[in-house]
Amino acid sequence: MHPQVRSEEPGTCPICGMDLVPVRQTAASEGVVEIDPVTIQNIGVRTATVRVEPLSRSVRTTGRFEVNEQAVVAVSPKVGGWVERLHVDYEGARVRAGDPLLSIYSPELVSTQEEYLLALRHAERLAGTAGEADARRLVDAARRRLAYWDISDQQIEHL
Repeated sequence: MHPQVRSEEPGTCPICGMDLVPVRQTAASEGVVEIDPVTIQNIGVRTATVRVEPLSRSVRTTGRFEVNEQAVVAVSPKVGGWVERLHVDYEGARVRAGDPLLSIYSPELVSTQEEYLLALRHAERLAGTAGEADARRLVDAARRRLAYWDISDQQIEHL
């Protein structure tokens, strides 16, 4: 039936062709549904007295967890070496951008840092001489190698 179809006389619904049934006038307020007792019995509605009690119930079920792929970040070091200290000690730990995950010791990185520092000292000693340009190129090359490994300019200056 279509509740919006109303008629003063018996007839059929113009939308679906079903017989129109009379609407009973009740004292029910807006939003209240009333069902006659015979229908309640036939559909098996159970009622209970209202009482205050805790609303907790255990439900055992099966399910599947899926990882939010947009929140997963792969971290791959660009230098060879080994892990000296692990700052995150279990799988699934929450970390934020910038949090340290681990400390790496890399012989490659250490030797390149030493090359950079030696090249800087050498360039300072050769300042104003014919070899200054070559010394500057060595400094730039060592600095570029550090930058390839994502060592920031701040970190390089800190050396």
